[in-house]
Amino acid sequence: MGFSNGRGYTKAEVDALIAGVSGGSNTHAVARSATGHTTNTTGKMFGLARTLTPVTSGDVMVIVTGTAYPDTAGDGGTVTIYHGSGSAPAYDAALTGTAMTTDEVTVQNPSADTIKVPFCATSLITGLTLSTARWFDIALKSTSGGDITLTDVTIVLVEV
Repeated sequence: MGFSNGRGYTKAEVDALIAGVSGGSNTHAVARSATGHTTNTTGKMFGLARTLTPVTSGDVMVIVTGTAYPDTAGDGGTVTIYHGSGSAPAYDAALTGTAMTTDEVTVQNPSADTIKVPFCATSLITGLTLSTARWFDIALKSTSGGDITLTDVTIVLVEV
């Protein structure tokens, strides 16, 4: 099974996710319709500030969906999942925490018109310390300095 970031997941990982959503010990689905934008080519935190405390496995499936709107044809941006402990970063803060760069998603406007591009970033984060709260967020960076806006951003966290 594949997601939009190109990473394939095993049947066991998908079964574990389904089991978690249907009543696992630490199911934590959070929806937040957030909007934000950047022209920064290094990246800025999005400020979702969602937390989960692993209690059974220390493995957390993170799913982030939304719509990207690059304002310039041929331009785009990158969405990267981050996690960390302590205080969660605010919107437009400098990059902080652990980046899941192998699972980042690049969105690009392929046409001469500016269009909205749906995205889905997923990551299975393993080995987190039990009973220690973790924050989860995304960072957004512009490919070449054009303005990229994210709308309808939703994050789902499930300990699997």
